Order: sequence, then structure tokens, then C-alpha cells
Amino acid sequence: MKRTLCVAVLVVGFLMAAMPVSAGVFVFEPDPADLGDLRHDNAWTWGLEFADPGWYFEEVVLTFKNIQNTAPLSSNILFIRLLDDVTLGTTKYWDDPNVEEDYFECYGGVLIEAWEDDVFTGVDLTYTFSSLGFLDDWSDYVANDGMVGFGFDPDCHFENDGIELTVTGAVPEPGTMMLFALGMVSGVAAYRKKRK
Repeated sequence: MKRTLCVAVLVVGFLMAAMPVSAGVFVFEPDPADLGDLRHDNAWTWGLEFADPGWYFEEVVLTFKNIQNTAPLSSNILFIRLLDDVTLGTTKYWDDPNVEEDYFECYGGVLIEAWEDDVFTGVDLTYTFSSLGFLDDWSDYVANDGMVGFGFDPDCHFENDGIELTVTGAVPEPGTMMLFALGMVSGVAAYRKKRK
């Protein structure tokens, strides 16, 4: 029994040491990349799928490149929402340009921001999920079914040079690796016992 326990500890330690600290950085863009310049008469969803819902995420960053309201005399709110239940890829919806409200509020999820452009010159908007407190929501949504996404409702016309999502460090959870290693060791121990 002592020998089996020592082997288990060694195998678990070896597997934990061999685990990568991070599987890398993944960059995603919707299609079209600028979502039709986020016209005020459209709303968009953008859904992504992760093959292994058991992964954890070190960081998620959503960026709008050089975005600006091109109609300064009209309302200028861009609703940005993190969604759990969303179709894979991009989907465009017609949105009444005379109604200023979050098209995706009834979908639930988390409102990242209702951004208003009062400058009317291009800016890069960046949302870093860990510092904003949305990383756990992102991870929970992925854990549900591997799917996660966004809802964008521009209540004006927001020209931009593209939207980008950067996901960092999607790797298997250490707990999952430990359970795998312990299962392996238990199997070896059971085999040895049966052999005796």
C-alpha cells in the first residue's frame, strides 16, 4: 500500500509539473469584422464555441478598434452584452432606430457597458474581463455547454475598424489533471492487486 501511495504521489507530481502554464493566446474576429459598421438599425450577436468546457481562462479582452459615432446629433449609445445562450457565428437582427434600448436585455447575460460617444473621434475601446469582474461569468457560460457570446446593439451608427476578442490561457483545470492521474494510479493498483 505504501508503495502504491508513493507511486500515486510521483505520478500526480509529474503530471502537474508537465502541465503547460498556458496553452497560449487565441484571437477571434467576427464576420464581418466591423459588424457592418454597427448601424443603428441593426443589432448583432456573435457566438463562439470552446471544445472543452472544463478549461479555465486567465484573461479575456474585447476590443473595438477606432470606433466612433458618426452622427453626433442623434442618440449615441452602444449596448455591449455578454451572453450565455447565443447562436454560433454572427447573426444580424433588425432593430427599430427610433427606440433607444438594449435589444438583448431580455436575453439575460451581463451588460458589459452602455457606451456613449461624446468625443466623435475614433477611439480604441478595450474591455479587460478580469479587471471588470466578468471573467467568472465568461468561464461559467463556457462551462455550461462550451458556448459563449456577445450582443451588440448600436443605437446610432458606430463606424469602426474591426472588433477583436483575445482569450488567454485556456488550459485544462489542474483538478481535472489530478483526477485523471489518481484514476490512472488507482487502475494500476487494482491491476497489481488482482495479479497477486
